[in-house]
Amino acid sequence: MAALDFPPSPVVGDKYPVTPVPGQPQYTWDGEKWTTTGAQVTSASPSNNLPLMDATPAVPGVGTQYSREDHVHPTDTSRAADTAVLKKVPQSLTVTEQTDVRKNVYAAPFDALAYSGMQINGSMEVSQELGTTGRVGNGYVADGWGLLIGGAGLTAVAASAQAAYTIPGFANIIYALATTAQASVPTGGYVFLQQLIEGYRVSRLAWGTASAQSLTIGFWTAHAKAGVYSVSIRNAAQTRSCVVTYTQNIAGIAEYKTVTFPGCIDGVWDTNNSIGINLSFTIAAGASLTAPSAGVWHAASYIAASGQVNGVDTVSTPFRITGVVILPGIEAPSAARSPLIMRPYDQELLTCQRYFEKRTGAMGAGQCASANTAVIHCQWVEKRAIPTLGAVITSLSVYNSVTNLVAVTSINATMGTPTVVGGQVVAQVAAGLTAGTATHLFGTGAAALTFDARL
Repeated sequence: MAALDFPPSPVVGDKYPVTPVPGQPQYTWDGEKWTTTGAQVTSASPSNNLPLMDATPAVPGVGTQYSREDHVHPTDTSRAADTAVLKKVPQSLTVTEQTDVRKNVYAAPFDALAYSGMQINGSMEVSQELGTTGRVGNGYVADGWGLLIGGAGLTAVAASAQAAYTIPGFANIIYALATTAQASVPTGGYVFLQQLIEGYRVSRLAWGTASAQSLTIGFWTAHAKAGVYSVSIRNAAQTRSCVVTYTQNIAGIAEYKTVTFPGCIDGVWDTNNSIGINLSFTIAAGASLTAPSAGVWHAASYIAASGQVNGVDTVSTPFRITGVVILPGIEAPSAARSPLIMRPYDQELLTCQRYFEKRTGAMGAGQCASANTAVIHCQWVEKRAIPTLGAVITSLSVYNSVTNLVAVTSINATMGTPTVVGGQVVAQVAAGLTAGTATHLFGTGAAALTFDARL
């Protein structure tokens, strides 16, 4: 090959040679490299006496200085000699090779998205209300996750936030199972696990506009019954819905799933502190709630697709799920890396407390207003909306002026706006307080105050 004497310190647009020579290529400096049709000479800065690369060079090896414009030599698909990662040819890389690639070419989109998962409590670790108790019938089974049952005969379903089943990387799961076999599902019947996601968390999707983005969900299942299951998304008014399916291939075995929903360009999708999207994992559904087609948006409310199994037709066949992550776009983490995208427990707890907060122990300080009334100031995490006070008053007490506990008989609250992180709680006792003295509210055992601003 002939040698080329490229000029030093070129500027964008410089050509070499300046005047074209018949039968030889003419190169142009683009700011980073000399390029010409069919070949390119790459260099951080130009250097003299570089050999001219043929339009079809020999197979590159270790130390190769040049690369074709498409970066792949036509006769070399393995690049085993220089362990290159190819952009056009599928490769089977070992775990060690994959690790080396990540170190050498840092590209971690899921690291950037990890905190932005639109779900709350995707790893099912937070269960302020029930702990590991679970429930039978409708209601929340863990923070952010509710069990919904409807239709004649579909009432004997139990669910819990924890179970004696481990999916690698996840300490907790949600599971639901029929306590009475229900062989058929009525037309409008349903059993599903639901999360209502606040509009602020999903506004980035731009649904209801021409710029609507896709949404991808990754999750783990270990359903005791193999078959086809459905995941649905609906808007708050339930006038738009899309259903996609996944398959539990082997009964009772942990399997990682990913599904993608196309962006919805029409309908009304709230982007404030109300319901942004209604996400459902369906366990059983009747015909009237089964979509005519999967993977497309319908102007109706559907939660299942054709082939959905009846997950409650047998007693004690749990529906198990954990590791739910909801991401904008079309990508999800791999099964091996999916636990790494979960938010840590302390951050997840704060996220959950925006919607529901349980206080125990010392709950606030205040003043005795009379012999039987104490006004306590309580603080809480900023809520989605003005919270509703709930209380377990068993073993809930206030102190009188001589530090003796006086049992609370009833309690109510005056709440501020959602952005005010506190309010007055008025505790009633039978007698024994002294007006004007300091006091505080204290609970032992099961005693608790709850502040509920759930969707």
